Amino acid sequence: MKNYTQIMMIATLLILVTYLSSCDASIDCKNVTGFAHNRTDFSYWNNVLKKHVSAGEKHGIKLNTVDYAAVVNDTDFQHFGCQLENTDLKDFTYNEWYAFYINAYNYLAIYSILEHPCAIDAFGECTTLTSIREIFVQQPALPFTTPAIWDKPLKKIAGETVSLNDIEHQRLRDPTKGGFSEEDPRLHACIVCASVSCPNLRATAYTAENLEAEMIDNTKNFLENQDKGSASERNSIRVSPIFFWFFGDFNNATRSAATDGKVTSKSKDLASFLELYAPKEVANFVKAHADDINSKKSISTFSYDWSLNGKGTLQELCKINRVCVPTWSFIVAGVGLVVVVAIVIVVVKTKKGKSYQEIH
Repeated sequence: MKNYTQIMMIATLLILVTYLSSCDASIDCKNVTGFAHNRTDFSYWNNVLKKHVSAGEKHGIKLNTVDYAAVVNDTDFQHFGCQLENTDLKDFTYNEWYAFYINAYNYLAIYSILEHPCAIDAFGECTTLTSIREIFVQQPALPFTTPAIWDKPLKKIAGETVSLNDIEHQRLRDPTKGGFSEEDPRLHACIVCASVSCPNLRATAYTAENLEAEMIDNTKNFLENQDKGSASERNSIRVSPIFFWFFGDFNNATRSAATDGKVTSKSKDLASFLELYAPKEVANFVKAHADDINSKKSISTFSYDWSLNGKGTLQELCKINRVCVPTWSFIVAGVGLVVVVAIVIVVVKTKKGKSYQEIH
């Protein structure tokens, strides 16, 4: 009985240790200087993008792919994470704010994949991650759990632990935290949620100095992609679902009305936005059917491919850097713990009974 109890306790301990060992130890960022006003040199992030982002194709869609397996061991990636954590946003200009948070969002999306390269489905099966939407907040996943990686606090950025949604909705779409009132809807063509149908991840960092030109370039690049950005059809156009999801963001968008770096007119709605940035054939159709476009007529959307924008698969990364613990392991551990406790209670009661008999 004693040996059985010890075996169960050791087995339970091993399972728990295995799970805890699957979590990364946090990087010590104490000696890394963060960004500040007039000091936003994104060299480390630039290095990461240049080394690990390249043109590719998945499911017939052209995109920029990310070599996640190579990024995970890149000290430039780790260093940039520390810079983001230690940043002081005081006195940031609008361009500094936007460049910082666009880069931070794209970093955090990659970080989320590296932290969860193994997926655990609702039935406790352990598989290699193929989409950011397979990441569950609860590990292991439970039946009917919804993928909520968007709201999961992931990492400290500028002193606050934030989620992807925090950055997108409370820093970029609503930049009042930084003292700014205007959203730039071109952000939707610049932030990348690690998926095939997202805008392409830019192979260089966004910078405060060249932000206008960089955002114009990425917006045009996205809309020129006929597989996921925009395309002209016989009597209509097709665009990314992003333009429908954030339809209201393109109304009265004063900061989206730039051509070649100069503001020429206000982009008052989706039609005028597309006229400014879409390829000629799409822009001409939009110009002739502006009212229909703004009423969501003569316009449809592509299917959204949520597959990972990675180069190859995460199989090796999952195998090497994580121990995937399926739900049944925790069930076994729980049952084992209950059995151990029950045995201990029985043993204690038995001893007490013997002691009582010996006394009387």
